[in-house]
Amino acid sequence: MSVKQMLLAALCSGLILPAAGPAGDRTATVNAGESVSRYLVALPHIAYGGEWRTQIIIGNTSATPAVVTLRFFRSDGSPLALAIGGAAASEREITVPAHGAQTIEPDWQGIDTTAGWVGLIYANSGIKIQGVFLWHNSADPADKYIEATAPIVSRDKTACIIPMPSGESPFTIPFDETQGRFSGYGFANTSNAPVIMVLTFYAPNGQMIGQYTEQLPAFGHRHFLLRDKVPAVANNKGHVQISGQGIAPLGFRFTPHGTFTTWLP
Repeated sequence: MSVKQMLLAALCSGLILPAAGPAGDRTATVNAGESVSRYLVALPHIAYGGEWRTQIIIGNTSATPAVVTLRFFRSDGSPLALAIGGAAASEREITVPAHGAQTIEPDWQGIDTTAGWVGLIYANSGIKIQGVFLWHNSADPADKYIEATAPIVSRDKTACIIPMPSGESPFTIPFDETQGRFSGYGFANTSNAPVIMVLTFYAPNGQMIGQYTEQLPAFGHRHFLLRDKVPAVANNKGHVQISGQGIAPLGFRFTPHGTFTTWLP
């Protein structure tokens, strides 16, 4: 197995983006002390407070402890001082025991809903990352939640489905605005420069039915319900094509009954 294949296998967790430039084959992760030009592993959307909770589960399948650094960002790209266990910080370093796991969950009680995204840095192989979203209906018992995950997705043992090297086809995610269902999205700009994000919507017959364009600041974030941005998709379903180098997306589909699921590219 080549170095590139080993790095891809090690990074097949969460949402993964390619390193910029020819150093990408060897610079699959960035030392936590160095300047980061692009986050290779990202959870493009987190929400906590109000009706929402987000858990980040980090597993270590290797025989040695692993150090993982998490950096939290606001929608404007500035650091997000996120409280965990009462201690607020925009960067958190954790050590995951060999064959162990750690769950990171922002404090959510007694605050308004806050959204952002997380960039993760690590050098160990064998790291597996998942996000879990929990939504609580205020009319339900306190311990009743609807849950959905952003799972590991891979094409085979050595390649991830998420990487989008420059020049290749852009990401696509389904959308569904039919029979009372509606779609929402979170997007993170994982690079240190502004990026123009272009969303192009297609019906199942291939007809383009709408488009939306927005510039995301460096390390910025956006989240919205589709119907609020692209009215033309009303009563339609299909897929959205996402253009913008370094954009990491995550999709949600909600039902009229208050349940939801996540969509990955």
